[in-house]
Amino acid sequence: MDITVNGKKVLRHLRSPGLTQSRKVKGLAWIRRAVVKPWSANTYREADLNYVWAFDGNAYLCAIIDAWDRDIVGDVFSDRCRAI
Repeated sequence: MDITVNGKKVLRHLRSPGLTQSRKVKGLAWIRRAVVKPWSANTYREADLNYVWAFDGNAYLCAIIDAWDRDIVGDVFSDRCRAI
């Protein structure tokens, strides 16, 4: 199967939702995304998925953190990475 991908089109589609990495513009400082500051508890949450080594093999750790008070809302440690 021979597929031709237009690199400029892919880059344009990645830039529209802000999925590209920040870049340095000549003469300007680094462009950074705005920092999200939650105004109360349970308004903004962050998630992290890690692949960790355990004694009986490899496993996955998923943690969801409330950004207001940095409290762990939920976590799962499993040998399989699957959607529920």
